[in-house]
Amino acid sequence: SLYDEYYEVRGKNAGIGLKKEDMLPIDGASAGLSECAVFGVNKLIPIYKELYDDGHGVFFANMGHLHKPVSKRSWITETRTDLFSHHAMKAEAHLVDAFREGKGPGVFGRMLDILEQNHGLKVGATAVDSRVQILSGDPTTGRHPHVMN
Repeated sequence: SLYDEYYEVRGKNAGIGLKKEDMLPIDGASAGLSECAVFGVNKLIPIYKELYDDGHGVFFANMGHLHKPVSKRSWITETRTDLFSHHAMKAEAHLVDAFREGKGPGVFGRMLDILEQNHGLKVGATAVDSRVQILSGDPTTGRHPHVMN
């Protein structure tokens, strides 16, 4: 099962994987996740489940960074990003713009731009400790994330 694969990859009992009883279930089927009808969040952080269940939270599934489909044989010559570097993958996850076509550097900032400009919603973002690229949108909007220290 997908859970068994998750648990094994994370070191089983001696690793960092959560046991099923340590998770609160999230209904993935209602979001159209056919491969993951139920997934879980750490039971020590119940607010994540509450926000999702109330329609105020979102989970991004299958976040990875590839410029095009590759195989085990071709990935090393066919990708632009160091797929096994935490630093590189974190930077790419903040952008989610493989070809740098977006109007702003951060994926969440661009989402906020669309909600504000196309849908007339009041939006804002808050970062903890320092400004992060993922929250930065189109620089012409003048909207910057608030930083909590």
